[in-house]
Amino acid sequence: MTEQIEEKVKEALKMVKDPETNMDIVSEGFVEGFTIIENSIKIFVGFERSSPTCSFCRALSWTIIDKISEEILKVVKPLGFDKVQIVEELNPKILYKEG
Repeated sequence: MTEQIEEKVKEALKMVKDPETNMDIVSEGFVEGFTIIENSIKIFVGFERSSPTCSFCRALSWTIIDKISEEILKVVKPLGFDKVQIVEELNPKILYKEG
């Protein structure tokens, strides 16, 4: 059962596209992994490495990060999770979205 859910999560995440490249976020390497505990899932993403350092560019990248995070919630939540958290892989205290 767990393997089936994990596979469904992976397939769902492949449906989320980076609006800049139109590539799926799994192929692009943004998704580092996920942890499922009962009806909750924590998805570890690596946006920090691809975020620019200039302040103006960083503000634009947050818009893209927010859009991607929202799309992750839309495709993963219907798989039966009561709680979905999208966190930064390098610093899991950074919570991008929760639903």
